[in-house]
Amino acid sequence: MENQKFAFTETLHANADFGPDLRPADVPLRTRALADVCLALCNANEFSYVD
Repeated sequence: MENQKFAFTETLHANADFGPDLRPADVPLRTRALADVCLALCNANEFSYVD
C-alpha cells in the first residue's frame, strides 16, 4: 500500500461572515488611550478586595 497524502477542507457556515479584529495600529490613538486607562483602573488593587 502506498502512502498517500490526505487533505480535508471543512467549510464552517457559521463563520461565513467572519472579519478579523482590528489591530492596535488600526484604532484611533484616543480610543487606545481610553482603553489603557480602563485597563489600569480595572487592574487596580482597590477592586481586588471586599471589606
